[in-house]
Amino acid sequence: MHLFCSYIASLTRQDPEDFVREVEVDVKSYDEFCVYEFTIGRFAFKQVLWTEIEDSDWTKDDVLDSDSQELIDIYDAMFGPDGDFIPELRLNEPTECIVVLDRVVLHPEIVECEQHLLNAALELFTYASLVVAWRPLLKMSDRELAQIGFKKLAGSSLVFRHSCLKNEYQSMFPRGFDDSVDATEDHEEWFLKEWGSWEAEKSDEDNAENSN
Repeated sequence: MHLFCSYIASLTRQDPEDFVREVEVDVKSYDEFCVYEFTIGRFAFKQVLWTEIEDSDWTKDDVLDSDSQELIDIYDAMFGPDGDFIPELRLNEPTECIVVLDRVVLHPEIVECEQHLLNAALELFTYASLVVAWRPLLKMSDRELAQIGFKKLAGSSLVFRHSCLKNEYQSMFPRGFDDSVDATEDHEEWFLKEWGSWEAEKSDEDNAENSN
């Protein structure tokens, strides 16, 4: 298996929404003969360019409000009134961007590889990244989540990790881990159906939020 990363990013920083990138990381695998390649999973992220906001004419509230209630909720849970991380997080590391895991769809045959795939996907971002996810999005165990550096935020369903901090997984798999799958057209058809259902649901939610 291997990863394919695509961005939707603005060329400028003129508007608040320009500070939030949409990032999709596809999980791809070849068939048993290594001839045809199929997409069998995907992670969707939002990358908030945190330090760039500080150097702009916009405030963090401007950027969060321009995107979604989800980002506002995450900010309220993790930051204090002074704009710094709440003490419970025990984070003093420099943070260039905040990476929010928005959606995960993995074919049932590779769900058991979720830990390895997510860790590899997160290594595509800068080490000065704070990664945040809603715990129900992930099927891996709490132990597996902790091994790749995630901690629970008390009183919330959020989990987080700072990518510059060492974690147990790096010692367990210093060169990464790959459990190959002989992909088929059926794998990709299943994935496309599941992803399409989520996109339709997300579009309905966005339309409802914009109408309020």
